[in-house]
Amino acid sequence: MSYPIPRPGFRESIRWSESTAYSFGIGRLKSLELLFFDRNVYNKLVATKDVSDFLRELAETRYQKFFDQETRMNPALVFSRAEIEALELCLEYANEEWFQALLSLPVYLLNLKVGLKRQLASTSSRAGEGAMMAKLVVVKLPEDIENKVMGIAVQALTRAQEKNDPSVIDLSLDRAEVELALGISIGQDFAHRYYQLVADLLNLRMLLRLKLLGERMEELDWALIKGGNIPGELLVSLASGNQDEWRAVFSGTAFWDLIQAGFSSIGSKTGFAGVERRSRAMLISFVNRARYIALGYEPVFRFYLLWENELTNLRLIYGAKVAGLEPAVCQELVVDGNA
Repeated sequence: MSYPIPRPGFRESIRWSESTAYSFGIGRLKSLELLFFDRNVYNKLVATKDVSDFLRELAETRYQKFFDQETRMNPALVFSRAEIEALELCLEYANEEWFQALLSLPVYLLNLKVGLKRQLASTSSRAGEGAMMAKLVVVKLPEDIENKVMGIAVQALTRAQEKNDPSVIDLSLDRAEVELALGISIGQDFAHRYYQLVADLLNLRMLLRLKLLGERMEELDWALIKGGNIPGELLVSLASGNQDEWRAVFSGTAFWDLIQAGFSSIGSKTGFAGVERRSRAMLISFVNRARYIALGYEPVFRFYLLWENELTNLRLIYGAKVAGLEPAVCQELVVDGNA
């Protein structure tokens, strides 16, 4: 297993796009960026004693506008509404078709997942009907990308029906999201490197989970996301490797801290949360390389990813409160976007 592991873009210079088409939007988003939560706000939210207290504290922030009678019955709507606003705001300034597609892809696939799972649960479902699910989607994709997505959807539905397992749909479309994003972002150095890092981290997390659970996955090569920096054949070989073999490959690389956390998570109070947090922290560290960039799509993309990170933090804290977890565990879930 003597494969070199490329550094995930932390030290190498990035070819910035430097397009002037985003100038007006960047100014506005830079001002809104000041409203993102800092560690003090997160500490207050983490310290709340239960779900009601958390929601009460959150309603005192800029998220207050997302609360209404409906959210009393379904508090998760607060996060969904904020996510829609983040997407719509960034699409307003996305002046290139490829960038519009990149931002829209996750929502498109999320809606598609919902439709495919409904279809899978229906006794009258047929694999060919997967193409009809596009009617549920509120965002647009270029025709060539949409055709690829619908082909993947039909395959995912067929596979899920054969195995009678809806998780196949999640796995197929989650993998497709990253691989399609890598294709869309070719020639856009910052975005492409970001998704290469996403691919590497998702693959490593999946392998670590399998090892810690003592399980083997059928068709592992199919499940791995293609296009990352870590070679697929190395990842497959590591699935059966011991901790010393992992150390030989990753010691001294940017991934080693995350891998150590994975092997140390057995028996810890926070479980796999440390791995998830370190993974997200690596992504934020990369995203913040665009902190002082004043031109191009990169500041808009960074703003969107920082808001997505904030929403992930809030969803995780909310979920921890629902589960009655200790504040120390909640704290382990938070990744500060200012890192």
